[in-house]
Amino acid sequence: MAEKIQINPKLSPGTYATFKAYCEEHGRTQSDVVEVALETWFRPSGTGTDAQMILDKLREQEAVIKRLVDAIMKLVTQQATPLPPLPVAGPDVLYAGWQKPSAAAVAPVAVEAEASPAPSTDAVQGEEPIVKQRAWFGLPRRAR
Repeated sequence: MAEKIQINPKLSPGTYATFKAYCEEHGRTQSDVVEVALETWFRPSGTGTDAQMILDKLREQEAVIKRLVDAIMKLVTQQATPLPPLPVAGPDVLYAGWQKPSAAAVAPVAVEAEASPAPSTDAVQGEEPIVKQRAWFGLPRRAR
C-alpha cells in the first residue's frame, strides 16, 4: 500500500454536509474523494487518460444533445397548438372620422349626350366639313 500523508482542510458546515452525503451516496471514503478531486483540480485540461478524455467529450456531447432535444420539443409543441388569428378592425375603427355616404350621394347621375352642332351654311362646296371627335394628343381628326 502506498504511503499517504494526512491533511487537515477546514470546510464550512454546508460544504462538509454535501461532501459527507456524496461520500455515503457513492460508497467512497472521504480520503478517496478528496484525492480524486485534487488530482482533477491540478491536472491541466486536455490531459489525462484516454478513457477520461473520451468520457469528458461524451459528457459534453450529451449536454449538447439534451439542449437540442429540448429545443426540438419546444418547436413541436408550438406547432401543435397554433396561435389564434389576430382580430381585424373594421373601417369604423380604422377611420373613425369618416362617415358613410348617404343614399342620395350613391345614386348614379344621368349623363346627357352632347348634341351634334348644326351644319353651317357657310361651308365651301369642295371642302370637307370638320367633324369634332376625340382628339389624340390635342390634335383633331378629320372626317373620312
